[in-house]
Amino acid sequence: MMAAAALILCVMAFYTSPAVQAEPLSNSDFLRFHVIANSDSPEDQALKLRVRDGLLKAINNNLAVHTMATADPVEGRVELTQEEVRAYVETHLEDIEATGKQIVRTLGEDYPVTARLEVCDIPEKTYDNVTFPEGQYEALNVTIGAGKGQNWWCVLFPPLCLVGAEPLEAAERPECLVPLPAKYDPLVQAAEEGRNTGQPVKLELRFKTLELIDSLSSKN
Repeated sequence: MMAAAALILCVMAFYTSPAVQAEPLSNSDFLRFHVIANSDSPEDQALKLRVRDGLLKAINNNLAVHTMATADPVEGRVELTQEEVRAYVETHLEDIEATGKQIVRTLGEDYPVTARLEVCDIPEKTYDNVTFPEGQYEALNVTIGAGKGQNWWCVLFPPLCLVGAEPLEAAERPECLVPLPAKYDPLVQAAEEGRNTGQPVKLELRFKTLELIDSLSSKN
């Protein structure tokens, strides 16, 4: 139980593990996360951010518990792979929807919330000083109500969303490092360069044709 609590409380960060040669990055190496608002009204946009915060907290907690068995007992590192994150999302869409709906209800609205794991065409966007080019990406899309408002987005894997997430309120939280393959070196370097220069750096990707996915929770 103590080990589980420590992992639940962690703030996930990431670094690249050493390798002989870095592999080129492609669009298939990322899993994105979008929360789409009901509308662009100030109230609906504020609601979107509350749903975002609640889902990130839940996903961070659950992934920490999910990967507890692989944690390094000495250094506190959590072994987390893209396949594990994708499998978690794919098998917990109903839970993600339920969490989103609970947040919406708590805030006095009755919008439906849907969660899909799918491949979509996404325009060029910048996150954490890195500009991701336009193209097809696999994404967890959470839609609130009519889904006609602007969306919030981030990268769920590599776990850029989870860096600095607040899983639970606590004065002290151990750091859990997520080792990534060396092929993510260009992402880490671009983020560092962007922070140093204050200008977003465009990530160069090889684009693959992704298999069309439209995974819905069983309730839908």
